[in-house]
Amino acid sequence: MFPVSDLFGVSPHEVVTKPATWEHTRPATAVQPADTGYPGGMAQTVEEIMTRDPRTINADDPIVEAARVMRDSDIGDVVVMEDGQVTGIVTDRDIAVRAIAEGRDPESTPVSEACTTGVETIDPSASVDDALRQMREHDIRRLPVVKNGRPVGILSLGDLAVEREPDSTLADISAASPDQ
Repeated sequence: MFPVSDLFGVSPHEVVTKPATWEHTRPATAVQPADTGYPGGMAQTVEEIMTRDPRTINADDPIVEAARVMRDSDIGDVVVMEDGQVTGIVTDRDIAVRAIAEGRDPESTPVSEACTTGVETIDPSASVDDALRQMREHDIRRLPVVKNGRPVGILSLGDLAVEREPDSTLADISAASPDQ
C-alpha cells in the first residue's frame, strides 16, 4: 500500500480549500457541441448517419430465412421487398411474437405474414430533423432509407442517439460492438 498523499499531494488529514479568487481567475467559456466528425458539427442529412446497405428479403420467403439473415449479419431487422419495391420491415421481435409465439411453422410461414407493412420510408437527402419528426409522428424505431425505390439504408433510433445524444445510454448500447 502507499499513502493517499502520494496520489493527491496532500495527506488525508489536511484540509484543502480553494483560493478566494478562484472564481475570478478562469474566464467563462461557451459550451461547444460535441465533435461528430462531420464538417460543421452535427450531421445534416439522413445519409450521413444511416446504416448503409440494409439486408433485404422477399415477402414470400419463409421467416426462417429472415431469421438466418439477421443471425448471419448480426442485425435485428430486414427490409421486406415485393416486385422490387419496399413493402415492409420484419424484426426479430416480429418473428418471435407474430409467428413463433402463435405456433406458426418458421419453414412455411412467409415473411409477409409476420412483417410490418405500409412502412414509412425516407430519402437519404432528407434532413435528420425531418427523419426524427417522422419517426416521432408515426411512433417507429426503424426507418428504411429509399432512393429511387431501392433501399439504401436504415435509420434507427440508435443511429439518432449516437448522433444527437452521444453520451446517452442508448447511444452507448447502439455504438457497442455486437455480441459474439
